[in-house]
Amino acid sequence: MASPLHRFGDGLTALAFVAALCAPLLRWALEGRPDASVSKEQRTAAPWPEAELAGPARRAFPRAFERWFDDRFPFRRELLQLNNRVVWSALGSIPDDSMVRGKQGWLYLAGDEAMGLYRGHDLFEPDELDEWIEAYDAFRDWLAARDCLYLLLLGPDKQGIYPEFLPDWVQREGPRTRTDQFLEALGARSEIPAIDLRPTLLAAKGDGLLYYPHGTHWNDRGSWYGYLALIERLRERFPIQRALPRSAFREYDRRLVDPLWIGDTWFERWQLEQQIHQEAVVLEYQLPLTFSLVPDSVRRGPSGLVEGRTLNSLDFLPKGLLLSDSYGEWLWPFLAHHFREFVSEKSARFPLEMIERERPDVVIQVRVERYLMAPLERPTLDPAELALCCAWNAAPDLSAAAQGAAALEPLSALPGEQGLLRLEFEPGAALEFGLRWEEEGPGDLAQRLEAGRRFLFVSAAPGRLTGARLSLPPGQEARLLGWARR
Repeated sequence: MASPLHRFGDGLTALAFVAALCAPLLRWALEGRPDASVSKEQRTAAPWPEAELAGPARRAFPRAFERWFDDRFPFRRELLQLNNRVVWSALGSIPDDSMVRGKQGWLYLAGDEAMGLYRGHDLFEPDELDEWIEAYDAFRDWLAARDCLYLLLLGPDKQGIYPEFLPDWVQREGPRTRTDQFLEALGARSEIPAIDLRPTLLAAKGDGLLYYPHGTHWNDRGSWYGYLALIERLRERFPIQRALPRSAFREYDRRLVDPLWIGDTWFERWQLEQQIHQEAVVLEYQLPLTFSLVPDSVRRGPSGLVEGRTLNSLDFLPKGLLLSDSYGEWLWPFLAHHFREFVSEKSARFPLEMIERERPDVVIQVRVERYLMAPLERPTLDPAELALCCAWNAAPDLSAAAQGAAALEPLSALPGEQGLLRLEFEPGAALEFGLRWEEEGPGDLAQRLEAGRRFLFVSAAPGRLTGARLSLPPGQEARLLGWARR
C-alpha cells in the first residue's frame, strides 16, 4: 500500500495535470479573447467550421475545428516563441523553409523565384523574352498616348547586393540572370526608361546597411538611392526640384529610441521580433513637409507610410502615380515631395481604370527583381485601341481645340489624309454620343464610352476630310485634344 506521502504526491501530480489542461481555457475566459499571434504570420486565422451533421462536412468537422482551435489556442505565442528560439539558437536552424539562413544570422527569401533568379537558373527563352518586352511596350504606348511618362524601376533582391552573407551552398550557375536579359532587351529594343539600381547599390554598401538583415526589403537608406535615380530621370521631363539632400534627414536606428519598432523582419512571423534584433535605420525628414496627407487614404506598414494620396500646394508640379509591390513602400515618403498630387497603389500591376480616373503625368512602376521569375502578367488592352494609341504617338502633326459642351468646331485636314482624333471626357456614367466626319459626304459614327473611361481614340478613313463635330447629350462635356494626320 502506498504511503501517505506517495498518495499526496500522486494527488499533486493529478492536480497539476488538470491545472495544465484547464489553464489555457481559464486564460481565454479571464482575458475575454483568444490568442491573436497568427496575425503576425501574414495569414488569416482558420474560420469556424461548418456545423453540418450529414455528409462530408460532418466527417471534416473534427479536423476543421482543430485548425480553428490551433490558431487561437491560449499560450500559442509563448509556446511558438520557445520552440522557435530553441530551433534558432540551440540547433542553429530556422523554424520553417520559407527562408534561408545565411552567415552571421542573415536571412534570405527561399524558393525558386528569389534564389533561382540569383543563381541564374531558368533564363528567358527568346520567344518568352519577346513576350515580356511586348507587354511592357504596350503599356508604355498606352500611357504615352495619354501624355503620361512611364518609368520602370527594378528593386534588386537582397542576395544580389549582399551575396557575401549567403550560405556557401548557394552558388551561381552562370554569369547572367533574367534581370540582365530583361534590362538589356529593354535598352536595345524599347523606349521604356528602365532603371537598374544594382551597380549603384553595390557601390553604396560602404554607406551602411542598405537592406534589413532579417527581412527581404531594403531600408530607408537603400531606398534613398532608388529615389535619387527616379528624380534624376523625372527632371529630364518635368520642372521639379532636385532630390532632397541627405542632410535634410535625420538618420538613426529607430529601434534604439522605440523598442517596439522592428522594421522589416521575418522574426515577427516566428514570434521572436522582440528577442532577436537588427539595425532598423530610418531617414526622418527634418524640415516642414511640403505635402499633406489626404485623410483616410493612408495605410501603415513596416516602412511607416505605405500607400495613400498626398497633395502639394505647388501647382506647377506634375501628378504622379506609384504602382509598386512592397519595395515601393519605402520610396513613397521621399517621392511625395515632388508632385502636386501623388497617389500610391500597392500590388496593382496594370490598373488601367485607375489610370483613366486619376490621369497622372507620370506612372512609376516599382517591381522587385524576383518578379521576373513569375508568370508574365499582361495589361488587358484592346488591340484595336492599342493600334490607335501607337498611331497617335507616331503622328507628326497635332492640333488642339477648345472645350465645348454640345459640338466641337472642325479642324482642317489635307485631302487624302487619314484623321485620328483623341477626345477626353469627364469620367462618370456610360455615355452615348455621336461623331460626324465632314468629308465629301457626311459620315456619322455612333459611339459609346463605358463608365470610368476618359480617353477615346477614333480613326477616320482617308477622304476629303475637313474636320469633325462631336454631339453630346445636354450637360456632358468633352475636349477634343488633337487631330493627327497620318
